[in-house]
Amino acid sequence: MSIGDSSLPSIFITSMSEADIDDVIEIERASFSTPWTRMAFRQEMALRNSRCMVIKKEEGRDPPRLIAYICLRFVVDQIHILNLAVAPSFRGMRLGTILLEESFVLAKKHSIKYLTLEVRANNKRAIALYKKCGFKKVGLRPRYYTDTKEDALIMLKELT
Repeated sequence: MSIGDSSLPSIFITSMSEADIDDVIEIERASFSTPWTRMAFRQEMALRNSRCMVIKKEEGRDPPRLIAYICLRFVVDQIHILNLAVAPSFRGMRLGTILLEESFVLAKKHSIKYLTLEVRANNKRAIALYKKCGFKKVGLRPRYYTDTKEDALIMLKELT
C-alpha cells in the first residue's frame, strides 16, 4: 500500500516478513533499552491473531529501506499495540502516526472498537504521539518494565 502523503512520496506499508527481521532488529535496538529478540518477532509474526507491518522507503535502484514498524495483536474486542518504532534518522516525519492510522483502518475493517497499549511513563515523545492520535490514559501498571522498574501508562483509543 502506497502512502498518499506528498511529503513522503516514496514510502509504502507492507506486512513484515522474515527477510525484514534484521532491519527491524536494528531499529528495535536503537529504540528500546530492552529490545525484542529475533525469536520474539518470528513468534509474533506466526500468530494468527497478530499483524506486523513495516514502512519501507523506495531509494532509487536499491531495494526499499525499512524505516518503521508496528506489531499488533487482536485480543477479543480490541487491538493491543505491542511494539512501534521508527528508525532514528526518520523520526519526526509522521511515520508513527501513519502506522497508528493504518492500525485504526485495520481495526475498523474488523469491527474493533478499542485499541490499547502500554508506554513507559517517562517516554514523553511517545505519549505525545499517542495523545495526538486520540489515545487517553486509562490506567497505570506499577513497576511494569523489568529493566528499570518504571511504571507503564495504559492508554486506550475508542474508535467511533
